[in-house]
Amino acid sequence: MNPEDEPFAALLKRHRASAGLTQEELAERAGISTRSVSDVERGLRKSIYRDTAARLAEALGLERHDRTRFESTARGRPRPSEGTTAGPSAAPGT
Repeated sequence: MNPEDEPFAALLKRHRASAGLTQEELAERAGISTRSVSDVERGLRKSIYRDTAARLAEALGLERHDRTRFESTARGRPRPSEGTTAGPSAAPGT
C-alpha cells in the first residue's frame, strides 16, 4: 500500500509502533484515554478532533512533514500531497 493512501487507523498504529509505545503509554503521553487510541487503531473512529490529533502527533514526536500528514489524515481531510494548496487563492485583479 502506498503510504499516502494509508488509512488513519494504520497510520496511527505504524507511528506508535515506530515510537516503541504501547497504546497505554501513547494515551498517557497525549493526555487521552487508552480506549480512544484503541478505537482509532481498530477503525471504529474514522476521524478525531484537531486537538486530539495534535496531542497524538506531539506524543509520537512526529517531524513537520509526518505531523502535517498525520493531522490532516486524522481529521479526514485531503493530504497536502493530494493537490491542496496553502492559503486562500487571490481574487482576480487583487
